[in-house]
Amino acid sequence: MSNFFFDPNAEIEGESELGGGDFAPMPTGVYRLEVEATEPKQTKAGGSGVNLTLRVVSGEHAGRKVWQWINLTHPTSVKAAAIGQREMRDLCRAVGHTGPLRSPDDLCGIPFTAELKIEPGRDGYEPRNRVRRFIAPKQEGGGAPPARSTSSTSGGSWV
Repeated sequence: MSNFFFDPNAEIEGESELGGGDFAPMPTGVYRLEVEATEPKQTKAGGSGVNLTLRVVSGEHAGRKVWQWINLTHPTSVKAAAIGQREMRDLCRAVGHTGPLRSPDDLCGIPFTAELKIEPGRDGYEPRNRVRRFIAPKQEGGGAPPARSTSSTSGGSWV
């Protein structure tokens, strides 16, 4: 690589679109987000769930990301599984998804509202944002949100 050159003092074209590189947690509050990516996983203990990459889509923190694990099955704790299944149900409602969810990817790209909290750092990790609750939209008059049934063409279980 004899022609290599990089000036760390030079202005970087397009840097403003990358965001500030600030990894401090966003303030606790209500945000508009969307699921950017999903990764179904089996746990070491024999349970299953899905890792979500959420992206803030509007406001001062647009572009910032939040990572959220939702536990769906647990080999020894019915309560842990119930908490995770309730979170997934609430996320489905927040994006307007009705009917069976064939793939967590069906949740991607649909803006929704959620309340974020700051989880204290532990085990050498810094504090981070987590979803406190997913907020389902309400129609005028307090009715249920409009139904949005999506179904993936991929068969099989992802849980």
